[in-house]
Amino acid sequence: MKPRNFYFLIPFVVLLTYIFYYTNDTNSTSENINTKQEKNTYYERENLEDGDTFSIVAYDPSTGEIGSAGTSCVAQTIDFLGDLITNNSGAIIGGINTQAAYIAQNQTIARNRMLAGDTPQEIVAYMAANDFQGNSSTRQYGVVGFDDFGNLTTAGLTGNGTGSFADHITGVNYAIQGNILWDSDVLTDMETAFLNTNGTLADKLMAALKGAKRVGGDSRCDTRGNSGRSSFIKVLRPGDSSPYIDITLGPVVDGVEPIDELECAFINATSPAICLQTVSTFPYVMDFEDFVWDKDISSCGSLNNNASWIRTQFATPSQNTGPATANQGEKYMFVESSDVNSTSSFSKKAVIGSPCFQIPEFHSAQISFDYHMSGASMGTLNLTAQTSSGTEVIWTRTGNQGANWVNDETVDLSDYAGRTVKFRFDATTGTSFTSDMAIDDIKITTVRVPINFEFDAGVWTPNNPTLVDNPSTNIDNIEIVSGNPTFTNEVIANNVTISTGSTLDLGNATLSLSGNLINNGSLNAGTGTLLLNGDSAQTVSGNAIALNNFTVASNSTKTLQTPVSISGTMNLSNGVLNTNNQLSFLNTYDELSQTHTNGMLDEVTGGSIVGNVLVQRYFPAKRAYRLVASPVTTTTTIRENWQTDGNVVQGFGTHITGAGGTTNGFDATGTNNPSIFTLNTVGQNYEVLPNTNANTLSVGNAYLLMVRGDRTIDLTDNNATPSNTILESIGELHIGNFNSPNISTVENGSSLIANPYQASVDMALVLQNTTNLNQRYYHVYDPTINSRGAFVTVDTQENTNSLTFGTGISLSSANKFLQPSQAAFVNTVTNGAATLQFTEGFKDLSGNGTNVFFAELEQQSIGVALYNSEDELKDGTRIIFSEEDTNAVTQLDAIKNPNLDENISTKIEEQEFSIQRRAFAIAEDEIEFSITNYREDNYKFKFQFEDLEPSTLVYLYDAYLNTQTPLNINGETIVNFNVNETNASRASDRFKLVFQTNVLGANDINLNSSITISPNPASQFILISNPQSIGINSIVIYDLMGKQVIKRTNGLNKIDISKLESALYLVEVNSTLGSFQKRLIVN
Repeated sequence: MKPRNFYFLIPFVVLLTYIFYYTNDTNSTSENINTKQEKNTYYERENLEDGDTFSIVAYDPSTGEIGSAGTSCVAQTIDFLGDLITNNSGAIIGGINTQAAYIAQNQTIARNRMLAGDTPQEIVAYMAANDFQGNSSTRQYGVVGFDDFGNLTTAGLTGNGTGSFADHITGVNYAIQGNILWDSDVLTDMETAFLNTNGTLADKLMAALKGAKRVGGDSRCDTRGNSGRSSFIKVLRPGDSSPYIDITLGPVVDGVEPIDELECAFINATSPAICLQTVSTFPYVMDFEDFVWDKDISSCGSLNNNASWIRTQFATPSQNTGPATANQGEKYMFVESSDVNSTSSFSKKAVIGSPCFQIPEFHSAQISFDYHMSGASMGTLNLTAQTSSGTEVIWTRTGNQGANWVNDETVDLSDYAGRTVKFRFDATTGTSFTSDMAIDDIKITTVRVPINFEFDAGVWTPNNPTLVDNPSTNIDNIEIVSGNPTFTNEVIANNVTISTGSTLDLGNATLSLSGNLINNGSLNAGTGTLLLNGDSAQTVSGNAIALNNFTVASNSTKTLQTPVSISGTMNLSNGVLNTNNQLSFLNTYDELSQTHTNGMLDEVTGGSIVGNVLVQRYFPAKRAYRLVASPVTTTTTIRENWQTDGNVVQGFGTHITGAGGTTNGFDATGTNNPSIFTLNTVGQNYEVLPNTNANTLSVGNAYLLMVRGDRTIDLTDNNATPSNTILESIGELHIGNFNSPNISTVENGSSLIANPYQASVDMALVLQNTTNLNQRYYHVYDPTINSRGAFVTVDTQENTNSLTFGTGISLSSANKFLQPSQAAFVNTVTNGAATLQFTEGFKDLSGNGTNVFFAELEQQSIGVALYNSEDELKDGTRIIFSEEDTNAVTQLDAIKNPNLDENISTKIEEQEFSIQRRAFAIAEDEIEFSITNYREDNYKFKFQFEDLEPSTLVYLYDAYLNTQTPLNINGETIVNFNVNETNASRASDRFKLVFQTNVLGANDINLNSSITISPNPASQFILISNPQSIGINSIVIYDLMGKQVIKRTNGLNKIDISKLESALYLVEVNSTLGSFQKRLIVN
């Protein structure tokens, strides 16, 4: 039969089908009336246009295959619509789908244009202008081919008379087109399925058809209960003369899905495996909106005897049975029970099959779905499960289940844990047309079940909880029965029990618990972390536990029922930690391994701590003053804490002396001289603490304390060897913002502030959060300097201090990080109120900081250190020069805090500074020093210069001796001096620096231009060019610390510098006419 004649007969075929079908249904007159109206609607739509079909033509660039597939609501096969074209040599050159009022002549014309070399765009343009019947508005084409340069290209044409809805979509390697469709979703769903399917070109074409599968895909079939009546798929491989896949099916009867039948044939021809796809990710949802399950290959058979599960968005065709709409969304699946073949044989069978599911081991699982089984002659719906062991029915319903959808019917799948299973909905209709049944919204979910992980005699059961394939979770328990396992990765668990005699080693891992930790054995924390993040109350019990890191993260109460010590970091972000007075923050030093522990509480972003904690502060052995504070507020006295309540405990506590001796809580001596002081901010003087047996420790209070060593030190011997010691305080930690009390309100006034946290804080941030205080400098007491310690001024913006000598070199470790239990001095700028507030965000446990707020300026500096003759550092000061600074006093100059012993500072208008910032030095500049509190007779200065101009001359002037000593700006200069009983030798203003500029004469200028150094920068050698043969005595190269690194007195034309590190150097040329210096960059 020719296609044109076939379409001419369609109205008559439809009419006959209607008469035959509905006059032979013997069950219900009401059904005939209802569907007759729908059938007339279909009949009228059929006569709108001669047209058909949704289809796809596509090319696979990786294999060179070309393929076509389509479906139509016409009563004949339609594979002729797809034309896969090869040239005379057999090479594939493209494919053309021709549809909508199809005539063979147009298909031949289009083929010939491709054989002639036209591109897809040229072909559709030609067909639009050269239709065989002059009626291109009723035609539709999809073309895939190549352009003149061999590039893959596509095109489509949809005439405006092809019947709504009609359109086409083209992609890089495909063309999808359809007409007389319900809506655009048919085409977009085809495209989505094609693009998202892996596999061969045939697999992707089959998926595209399945994407369109729904009642009324071709809208003329909306009342036939399927997407169309005929389907085809064909794929041609390079080198083949005919398609290796060429399957066509149809026409099918109403209620049978041709795409399902096509897929049955396709699967049997290609890959008849039970598992066409395996799903292992859950939850899994099949709502039939965009995709559907396949007709199961087990039910593939005769077209006339089997029914199909049909996707639809409409009511099922028969009255008094089936749903009117989907239960969820717009689409659902149903089985039509009517005797569409008039065989008087109902009880048809339709089976839809799922992908295979890999139900994970140690999981419970369930499948839920909505179903509708309403009708007087309702049949049976089974849900079956197939595994390698066979197939079983896991759910069944028979008979009328009511007029409404049954929601979320649930079947337990836990028996399939650890196995692969395939599900099928197997429908057998009843004895009449009132047996339509439907399903919707299938969900498969899995839930991990608790596992008990045990370690016994070196073996984990069922496996190591760190195993990637089956790691422990927060519902699992872990028990260390015997042995010593080590965690190498993060472990999550509910409860962990360590049995007597066993040891659990955390290594560097995190142990995250939602339940309890029961330590009846030993927990070796290593550098790991214990994380408590359960939603319910948690406890830590058993033997004492020493942790490196400890984190409390969830909104519940965690209670310590055993001593827990922290040597690293504690984090608190939520919930309540009840210490039960069992928590300690350690600060120790191991001399053998030379390692510190420093337990700190990091920034608290939420939560709270209830109960006392013990905090430690370690002091190395030296009889010296310290500025100390307590990060806890105690209910017990200073004596009970820092003096160990008068007990002698080796390595702990210290002696604190004062007037009244033991009566006032002090340790008695022959003199009872005080060793603990507070600062009177108003009077700007130290005051003796009156007692230690009544005063308690409070957060924010700071002290100047003489630490002699631990409590074993002999107080009667001033020459007793000092010892390391640890001061302990027990009380409540402070959490949150803290406003420092007793801030001076007078200009340049000093205030003694205390770190309120059990954490180091970045004073650069703290000082920026102040009012009327110097926001750059603060002063710490460094006990390693001088006999009893000395003040060091810290520049928080540069993270340097007043004893910084050159880049990266400092004689003091003082930096911008104020440590736990440490106090320091700050200075008020002008008369008036001043404030300083600490916040949690200022904590910085790294101990390192970077300057992110201020640009780096070009600057020069001079470091001056004062030593005794035995090379014991007494004090120091620093002078910085830059173009941004001035010689007038500003807030950028750090006021000197006086020491108990020797002091050295610079001086401007009777004000003394530990750090002075000045403009670049010029000739005749002078910088005065102030030196006080001489304790010895013999001293020496050490001067270190950084980046001063080579032409600068600097001298140290001694007013007592009336001498002027030149200083080497390229290295360290040591100047010895002594003092005696005369006032002149001890005068505070005895010394000053004097600057001059080395003005070059005519000979110097000629010398500088006559002798050149190249290359510069250099890496291997430098060449000395001396065309005027000036006598060169030596060439000396210095690093920026002034250290001589190379000196040559012969072989001066070429100097090897290959062993120098990459840096900036000074090359000094000494000649018979004079000397000069040049900078050299070595890279």
